[in-house]
Parts: sequence; C-alpha cells; structure tokens
Amino acid sequence: MIKLGDWFVMCSIGFLTALSICCKPESKSRIEKDGLSYVWIPAGTFQMGCVPGDTSCWEEELPRHTVNIHEGFWMSQTEVMVGAFRKFVRESGYRPESRRENKGRMYRNEADDWIWTVGLNWEYPMDSSIKADDQVPVTQVSWADAAAYCQWAGGRLPTETEWEYAARGGLHDKLFPWGDEPVPLKNGVQQSNAPDEFTRKLYPKMKTFTNYNDGYATTAPVGSFAPNGFGLYDMSGNVWEWTNDTFYFNAYDYPEGVTPPDSLRRGSKIVRGGAWCYSPEQHRCSERGAFEEEKFWTASLGFRCVKDK
Repeated sequence: MIKLGDWFVMCSIGFLTALSICCKPESKSRIEKDGLSYVWIPAGTFQMGCVPGDTSCWEEELPRHTVNIHEGFWMSQTEVMVGAFRKFVRESGYRPESRRENKGRMYRNEADDWIWTVGLNWEYPMDSSIKADDQVPVTQVSWADAAAYCQWAGGRLPTETEWEYAARGGLHDKLFPWGDEPVPLKNGVQQSNAPDEFTRKLYPKMKTFTNYNDGYATTAPVGSFAPNGFGLYDMSGNVWEWTNDTFYFNAYDYPEGVTPPDSLRRGSKIVRGGAWCYSPEQHRCSERGAFEEEKFWTASLGFRCVKDK
C-alpha cells in the first residue's frame, strides 16, 4: 500500500521528469536520489559581475572579471521543493532549524518589514494554519538545512561563481537570465515568478515589475515559467537561493583563491536570484545578497544543489 507521503513524492518525481523531457533536447539530464531532475552545466568562461550599462549595479558586483569554469557539473533543474525536502526529513531524521526553534520570518504589511513569527516553519512557511503545497520551493530553511539536504542527496550547494554562470545560461552581457527586457516577458512568454500586480494587491508597499502579471502573489510551483539557456528553471525569482560562499564586502577586489580579511565579512552565506517579493533590480544575474544574521531563514529563501561528475 502506498502511503500518502510517498504518493506526494511520486507525483513530484513524475512532475520533474516531465520537466526534464520538455527542456532543450541537447541537454543532458538525470534523476537523482532526491527525485529531482539534474541537468549538465558544461565547462566554460564568462564575465562575472555587472554588465555594461547596468544602472542598478552596486560596488559589491565590481569589478567585472573573467572566470573560468574548468569542470562541468550537474545542477538541479529546479529549486528544491517541499515534497523533496519532506522525503529528506523522513529518510534522514534531520530536524530543520525552523522546527527546532518554532519560528520563521514573514513579511507583515503593518510593519512593512520581515518579522520573526512563532509557528512558521518549512511546512507552514507563511501562515501557521496553511500548509505549503509539495511542488512549491521549500522555504524557511537555513544554510545548515540546505547543506544537510544536499549532502544527503549526494551533492553540495553551488559556489557563487557556479550559480551566476548557470543563471546566465550562456547569455553574455545580459542583465537577467532572460536577457535585457525590463520585465520578465519575452516573446509573450513569462520568464519568472517575480513581484507583480498580484503581489502588489497582497502587499501594497512592495516594489514590483510594472504591468507584469505572472499569476502568483507569492511562491509558484517550481518550473512554472520558461527555462534559461541551460534548461534551468527559476534562476530569477520564486525564491532566493543559498550558495556555499561567505559574503565579504569588496570580494571581487581580491584575486581568485584569496580570502578577504574577516573585517569585511557579513553575517550569512551569499544568496542569489531574487524572489517573489524582492525589487526588480534584485533579479539581475549579478545581484549578490546576504543577511546580517548568520543563522537565518525566511519565507522567500530556498536553494538548489549541484553534483560533480
């Protein structure tokens, strides 16, 4: 007899198998232990940091510099979703930090801020009475939670360099994973779950893409929008994604392999990609984010994993 939890996982696996079929035919993909589809990201060279003409560029994205990705790697085609994370928790016995501390962060209109709220966790990320759907990206996960999941799945979190290279999907000198279009819309096809008119109705003070409607006020099921050139979904929007690197101010001023002084270190690991609720400029490929608190989780932050050969 199939248990209800197993049924959800099976449905999730089937959903992601369909995604792997519909991506570019030349892409290499495979299903891994966590039930997610991983796609092959080939070795290559790219320019990391702000592209020419980027009016939203900030000093932490400079100087632009050449990076060589010497070895290809596998990356999960989508952000890790609730159903896959549930499989991890059930099989490993791991207890996520949001459960241990019985709290999570969520935006509150009355405060115009993100507030630590008792009763929120990875299963109930936005409201303690509303359980998240299995196919939306898991949120309210700390960096330690994400790293533990990736290790269980046989992989690791991506480096910041790998993440930006993958997000660009082979495009050069472009602001966003979809190109330079000012809204996530290309040839009539929606490109991202980004802050839109639906988000504005629910959260009037948030900055949104003008005249854009993606149909979701908060998180969307993974893979709901167009993939980038590497066949990856949601490299912009839906949720921020943890990387394996520590955030240092002015990090690009230092040669590759040289760690900046500890005085330039910020609290959390680096996050990338923007989210359903963050300003349009934070969806650019070069945008670098971090949080003041080292132990941090929120309803707009998730992750994906990579695997070496």
